[in-house]
Amino acid sequence: EDTYGFSALPGGGGDGDSDGAFGGAGLSGYWWSSSEDDSDGAWHRDMNYILSSVLWYYYGKSSLLSVRCLKD
Repeated sequence: EDTYGFSALPGGGGDGDSDGAFGGAGLSGYWWSSSEDDSDGAWHRDMNYILSSVLWYYYGKSSLLSVRCLKD
């Protein structure tokens, strides 16, 4: 069911600052927002499949997260 029009799969994410470790695929999805917080980072949306949670977090811009493209 796609109640909110955001049908996305949990693709996981990674840390670009360390060894580029990537994890969480199938469990969590991380999407950048269009809102920068400062020159070092931005906000992202974290959706966890098992916990049924949706959260906002701040990450550094070197993080490896998904993006969602919208058509005007």
